[in-house]
Amino acid sequence: MKKVIYIISAISFFLTANAQEHVAGQPIYLTVNTTQANQTSSTSYATAFSYALCKQMVVSYYDLAFQQGKSLWTALYDHVYQYKYRYAIYAVIGGYTSFILYIQHINYFMSDKQRWHNWTNGLSIDTLYTVEHHKLAQQLIEALQNRYFNIAQPTNKINPIIQFFIALQEEKNCIQQYISFVNRLEKWHINKLPGILLPDYALLKQAKRHLDFLEQLVKEWCITHAQF
Repeated sequence: MKKVIYIISAISFFLTANAQEHVAGQPIYLTVNTTQANQTSSTSYATAFSYALCKQMVVSYYDLAFQQGKSLWTALYDHVYQYKYRYAIYAVIGGYTSFILYIQHINYFMSDKQRWHNWTNGLSIDTLYTVEHHKLAQQLIEALQNRYFNIAQPTNKINPIIQFFIALQEEKNCIQQYISFVNRLEKWHINKLPGILLPDYALLKQAKRHLDFLEQLVKEWCITHAQF
């Protein structure tokens, strides 16, 4: 009896296996399809897991950086607040010293004999207008040719004039900055503080007018001697 049952079970298993492997005469390959599906599913899970892991790492690093920055800022604020009077004194001393040093720089700039605004040897602008322009222009051209003479190009007369105009414009820009600086200090009444001796405002304006006069003088000379 047991042998009959075993035989029937074996036949049933054989028939069932054959039925699963063929549908309408075509093989299904359940094993292959299942493997491909598992691989696709595994890839999707791996991609999602990697994205989630990267996102979590970014969030963690951001939180860590934020907390460290917050701690540093808090410590800095506490330190400054604790020594606020000391830092206030340092700021006042630093600003005061900066003003004095900058004023000294302006005074040195204005007294520099190599600057073109001092080329007229202190003559007023009204006096310069009374001098014969042709003669004065010729003296100025000789002075700038000597100053910007290039030994590599001894016959080049144009380049020294170009260098003169460049230096003149830079000098005018500096003087304009100094004029604005003096105006601000007077507006804020900083000039009334002890030790703050502002440059002569009238002298700055006169220097700027001298530069404008020299520029116009050279331009007129260039127009007259255009063939050089």
